[in-house]
Amino acid sequence: MSQLSRYEIKFVANEINLSIFNQWLFSETDFFKKFPDRTINSIYFDDNDFSSVRDNLSGIAQRKKYRLRWYGDEHTETTKPILETKIKNGRLGSKEYFEVLELNRNTEHLNIQQIQDIVLSQNSKKDLFINKKLNASLIVLYKRKYFENNAGLRITIDSDIFFSDPCNSKSIQNHDKLLFNKSIIELKFDLHKKNLASNLIRNLNLVPSRHSKYLSGLAMLGKVNYL
Repeated sequence: MSQLSRYEIKFVANEINLSIFNQWLFSETDFFKKFPDRTINSIYFDDNDFSSVRDNLSGIAQRKKYRLRWYGDEHTETTKPILETKIKNGRLGSKEYFEVLELNRNTEHLNIQQIQDIVLSQNSKKDLFINKKLNASLIVLYKRKYFENNAGLRITIDSDIFFSDPCNSKSIQNHDKLLFNKSIIELKFDLHKKNLASNLIRNLNLVPSRHSKYLSGLAMLGKVNYL
């Protein structure tokens, strides 16, 4: 399954920035809560050469990342495990993905190697990672808030972001976690709504920034240099 391209503008916010943003969001816009808050988990995959990392650091406009994502924390069962290729072309983003039914309500009972084996087995049938031999390279856990306005512009706020270095013999819950001490705000909108988005953020006192949770996590683990 494929998702149409959309613009994705990110802001990296400390506590003060986030407070200013929330005040703007709730007092100066018509955004409303779209969904209940969710806990999101991701396992990123990369090849032995870390090609996804190198493409990003090299500034290649067209690049891909590969990950398994699902909802639920360590106290709840896995729901909607999705294997996806995230495709970036400048500020435009799209996804190709399918649900891994074998992992539904099951990731908490498996170790990383078992999850990876299921993912790659299913991928061999769907051929999402074409000619890719991938290994688990990063675990990410965070809480997400969802907002939307009457024009259909969407905002997500990711906080309490934790990174872990995957160990094949360990379950998700048994990994040490490193806290990323900032939040990620993302404005998402369809191509024909670019002017609406520009007008919306014109007076917002935050500067858009390129940001990758994947690279930030690997940097915190000492695997790449990333600012």
